[in-house]
Amino acid sequence: MKYGIALLCVIAIAFCQYTKVTTNKFCRRTLEGNFSDGKQTFTGVSDLKCIRGGSQGKAARLTFVMSTRPVPNFRLTALVARSDSVAGFSGRFATDKIVEYVETNNVPGYQVGADQLIKETSLNNNAWTDFERTIIPVGDATVNKLTTQLVVSGTTYTYGAQLTTDEITLNGTVKVVITPNSVKTVFGISNYVYSAQNSRIAIGAILFVRAAIDRKSGTDTPGSEGERPNDNTANQAVANIPGANGNGIFSWQKFVLGRNASSSSVTKSVSLTESAITSANDTVIPRNSDEAGFVLQRIYYSIDERVTEFSWDPSMGTQETTDSNVAAKPTIALALAVVAAVVALLM
Repeated sequence: MKYGIALLCVIAIAFCQYTKVTTNKFCRRTLEGNFSDGKQTFTGVSDLKCIRGGSQGKAARLTFVMSTRPVPNFRLTALVARSDSVAGFSGRFATDKIVEYVETNNVPGYQVGADQLIKETSLNNNAWTDFERTIIPVGDATVNKLTTQLVVSGTTYTYGAQLTTDEITLNGTVKVVITPNSVKTVFGISNYVYSAQNSRIAIGAILFVRAAIDRKSGTDTPGSEGERPNDNTANQAVANIPGANGNGIFSWQKFVLGRNASSSSVTKSVSLTESAITSANDTVIPRNSDEAGFVLQRIYYSIDERVTEFSWDPSMGTQETTDSNVAAKPTIALALAVVAAVVALLM
């Protein structure tokens, strides 16, 4: 896999340095996984390694499914008890299209039918590469990184995710935390070629959920370890996802890390404008049997400047309930090891 050097760390593993959070708020988890559909689908199973917190609604088992069939999508299912036959929470997030448009209605961001559609690129493509899986030790924790790519007309699309057994801090433009109850995905583009002079692009995303999502209100103050997946801040928006027994969260950074179309050397934060969240049925993703009654919701994330290269990393997880500060071992920085692993992987 090849990618622009300025965004190599961002696209490959979201940020270039991991550290382990010194005081976990969750019990650590095991993490096992396997591939199917060749290596187009990865299924991971994560179990609690302690009983503590179970009475607080903690999911005993989480199942993560990453797939490019038929488009890049991620599903999270949570069982309150491992013996349960019905999920307490289930949700799916997908990135299925890129829209190029010209702003015509003077309302920021892409609105279907109101702005001029220049080109729509579907990510429904059998040419996605097999997932590459890298296992990275961070002290006594383990991070699993998955990456796949698609090349269409010279443009490279990258999709991936990070799963962890313990709380991990990613030190980057914004310091963030990945918890063992969540997954941080990453979606990126390199060498996008515009079809019109004044156009911009928007990321088309969908959610399969039990009931309509609800934007979290108020503002959270992140701790010293960084922004958590459910922190509603100036940099990150959070939506609550209703479940049958326990809720989930979907969160996204309000910016992308991008390279401006007029520069080949500057990487910077570019703000996103999100569309209204609407009900929809315009997706190629088939529903699983247990998703028959789920609602489909559509969101467009418009990039506020013309960029030819960018990365964006939304998260999905179960509700956050503390485990009374479960002790963890001292923080260990692994920047050099991670960069070396990424460079070796992408050579």
